[in-house]
Amino acid sequence: MAHPGWLKHPQDEATMANFCLQNQSINRVIRSMFWEAFLPEQSLDWIENDRRQIQMLLSYLKRNQFVFPDMAESIHAVLSGRELIRGLIDWINFPLTTKDQIVCQMHAAWNEHLKKDNLYFWFQVEDEFERCTLMWDVLMKENPTSLQGRPRFDNLNAMLRYFDTSSYSFEQIKLLVERVKKRRSQNLYRQNLKDKKQVNWVLSTQAIKKLDKLAEEFRLSRAQILETLIHDEAEKKIYLGERRRWHKSFKPTEISS
Repeated sequence: MAHPGWLKHPQDEATMANFCLQNQSINRVIRSMFWEAFLPEQSLDWIENDRRQIQMLLSYLKRNQFVFPDMAESIHAVLSGRELIRGLIDWINFPLTTKDQIVCQMHAAWNEHLKKDNLYFWFQVEDEFERCTLMWDVLMKENPTSLQGRPRFDNLNAMLRYFDTSSYSFEQIKLLVERVKKRRSQNLYRQNLKDKKQVNWVLSTQAIKKLDKLAEEFRLSRAQILETLIHDEAEKKIYLGERRRWHKSFKPTEISS
């Protein structure tokens, strides 16, 4: 077999290609080698040009030592996106049946990975930036080394890419999400306390029951019910004004001697 350095010019490659095409026996050998080395298109059509999927599959191949970093870098220099993953799969030096099993395992791992996404539904809201930033802050406090060399994420896609390649388990991510929710609730509570002061007063048992019934009916807290009633009465003076007018008009009957 000729050494690769023998093909020094494009015309040499063209000459070799024409020779192989014209020689049927060599053509059959090449075709046989092709079908023995490469998987059919339908085995790989689930791989998309999705940045998150590409990152996860690349991590999967490296983690299971199907490819090595130097090989991945060499192929990455000429391929990108889904073609990068397909090229790495083609490069795996295993029999075709084993390679097909590896691809099936990759597909299953990706589908299982997507099932965990319900953990992140809480972040898919209008204040996504605030919630994802809180997750970064929690990670920075609890495990700052895991963020070294990584750009700060402030949106869901970037956060997903971080967790896709991290060593956190499903349960650990679940705990982190709960911590973020708790911290956000604390932040909202502190914000609601601005311009407010705690007061204590004594109410009759009957008044407390009525207050709880109103709170349940309108799905508000006791404090929200009381504050609403106070503001409305201060502005419209409906009930207390009427009560005051009734007291002024009331005259006790004089007792004759």
